[in-house]
Amino acid sequence: MAAVWSREDFVGNPWSRKHRKPAAGVCVTFVGRGEHLGTTTSQKVRGDQDGADLFPVYEARRVATTECAEMREDPAWVRDDCFMGLAKRMWMEQEAQGWSYSDKYVCAGCVDDEVLQAAVAGAVEDGEKCSFCGAAGAASLDVLTEAFVVGIGHYYGDPDAELVPWESREGGYQVATYSTGELMMDFGDVLTGPGVLDAVEEAIGDRDWVEALWMESKRDAALESAWDRFRHAVMHETRFIYWLADGDDESWLGAGDIPASRFLHHFAQMVVDHDLIVEFAPGEAFHRAQIHSGPAIDGGATAYRLGTAPYELSMRPNRMNPAGIPMFYGALEPETAIAEVSAHTPGSGDHVTVGTFVASERIDVVDLTRLPVLPSVFDPERGGDVRREIQFMHSFVKELQRPSGELTAAVDYVPTQVVTEFILRALHRVVEGVRQLSGVIYPSVALVGGRALVLDVDNSRCVDELGKDPEVAPRFGPTPDRLRLVLAKDSVKTRPLR
Repeated sequence: MAAVWSREDFVGNPWSRKHRKPAAGVCVTFVGRGEHLGTTTSQKVRGDQDGADLFPVYEARRVATTECAEMREDPAWVRDDCFMGLAKRMWMEQEAQGWSYSDKYVCAGCVDDEVLQAAVAGAVEDGEKCSFCGAAGAASLDVLTEAFVVGIGHYYGDPDAELVPWESREGGYQVATYSTGELMMDFGDVLTGPGVLDAVEEAIGDRDWVEALWMESKRDAALESAWDRFRHAVMHETRFIYWLADGDDESWLGAGDIPASRFLHHFAQMVVDHDLIVEFAPGEAFHRAQIHSGPAIDGGATAYRLGTAPYELSMRPNRMNPAGIPMFYGALEPETAIAEVSAHTPGSGDHVTVGTFVASERIDVVDLTRLPVLPSVFDPERGGDVRREIQFMHSFVKELQRPSGELTAAVDYVPTQVVTEFILRALHRVVEGVRQLSGVIYPSVALVGGRALVLDVDNSRCVDELGKDPEVAPRFGPTPDRLRLVLAKDSVKTRPLR
């Protein structure tokens, strides 16, 4: 009785011609490929032979083996039954996976995408050359086609598999369909080798595609819409009790949509999922600058003068805090601190003094400067919704950097103020396992590559020396009362503004 080798019996790409060598003395039935498809042949294999090298026109995609003694007469029923079963299985498999096998080879140099390049490089077969550019070190084109189709599958799928209604009287599928050629125009620019795009398109075949999960809003679109409605709500409708709104207030929303009142919950989960919370150990340094007239700062270079603005002077709204709720604005680099204060208080003096404050306790913050790099659309793990979330987070951070006019700041900054307050007061209550947070790091608007930050530390907690605090009132909120920012005296530097 003939036995069929499984995928696990092959080395590397399971559909490669380079299959595992059968033991010496075993007869192998080879299934024809190319113009020889539909034919079979058998050969007794020597111990030093690779079956694929015996018959160039045959490919050992599926291999039936039996003892030579049972094959000596090569009975037709063994050959025909084997081939018909193999052909049917191969056809069913190609239909299920959405692409057909090829006898071509491709090298990583013919692809301009790191995920696809890695897939090809990891399946290179010894002695094979690229069918498109002739370079040595190539993998079966099937490897590239499979990875390519997996990537497309994050965004498009088969109409029947996606349960698209069909009405012959209404012209067929009842949602927009796309041809393989149209998708290749959107995704195929990474197939840069001569003829590679055409070969992959041929392997996929001319078929209809529809948007995956076509009945639902896409993750990035749902987040963008929720953020827009959230911004409008807190700017123009309800500023202080928006979180009491019931999701049913937006009952018109469809599948996948996010009520504005739930936007911050989704934001909190993304912060955790994308590893944006960082811990600063005691002793971490933060820099803060002040502009003044003349070489000497009025009041002296003290923690009170260089630290957070006192309550009575915190009468203007800022990007992260409303008027009357002062916060410590600083930076992780002295140059960034100087650039930020120079940009936000132009013309207020001709000298700048910068000092370094050291944290007395551990501080956990959300770091919006460490967003993940946007992954490839072909990434099997991080394509689709994960990529859409990362894409939204990048656009969200750009929104935080948008400048505001002096007359409109009181309204323009409300959404980012609410987000900041949520991070400081509520995020640890929404996502399990998160410690109370004390600040936000964000890209500097004034210095490319600079990291600005805001900490929930008022003026009374900016001190010149531990143990010699001014009178400190109990705090409402997550920042521990014991946290102090201590001014390092030898760090204070004054210089003229350029």
